[in-house]
Amino acid sequence: MHYKHIILTNKRAFYAHLLVIWLIINHIFLRSTTESRVMSLSVNILARLPQPGVVKTRLIPELGPVGAARAHEQLVRHVVSVARRWCDTQADHELRLWCTPHDHHTVFHQLTSHHERSIQPTGNLGTRLSAIVEQGLTHHDKVIVLGADAGSLCQDHLQQTAELLDTHKAVILPAEDGGYLMLGLCAFSPDLFNAISWGCSSVTHETIDQLNSLGWSWAQLPAAWDVDRPKDWRRFIQDAP
Repeated sequence: MHYKHIILTNKRAFYAHLLVIWLIINHIFLRSTTESRVMSLSVNILARLPQPGVVKTRLIPELGPVGAARAHEQLVRHVVSVARRWCDTQADHELRLWCTPHDHHTVFHQLTSHHERSIQPTGNLGTRLSAIVEQGLTHHDKVIVLGADAGSLCQDHLQQTAELLDTHKAVILPAEDGGYLMLGLCAFSPDLFNAISWGCSSVTHETIDQLNSLGWSWAQLPAAWDVDRPKDWRRFIQDAP
């Protein structure tokens, strides 16, 4: 009986040591995995079909319907190209082009592959942004949304937004006209897109009010410019990064 007790005690000690070793290894592995894990991010660009007489209508007096549509197409190419170059230098970053009313256009096909394109949800801008952000955050840790008329967009805007999302729930790139060019998020609430006067000069201020109401930490980049009017287009032609 004495020997059996010794054997049993030794077995228990042996398995106890194995358990301790396993716990230590598991802790080290999990810590290493967590520390080395790359946060995934999705860049989502909203673009309308370049239809003459439908897009960039405020450019028509100077460029004509066809010229305004071509200007819109050039802006789409610029924004997607900037986002593409940035995403290609990052790990686990995805580019997605949200088209409306459909994606059957040469420029969309030239800039993106089929799996990188989606049709925009229906509804006003707030409804569409809400749906895109919610879907994006089901697959990624961070989401960036922006329009295809962000003429001053550069890779630094995207990089700064991604970095600030490590410590904030939202990052906003305001436009000089009071709207915003880009919004970065790592949290979702439909309330963020409610009660916003889309198309007005109060969009950024109203969005910040919503962020504060949600109690979210947020950061703001220096204001940039988009292309809405003829003077903006001339600026894009001269100053686009």
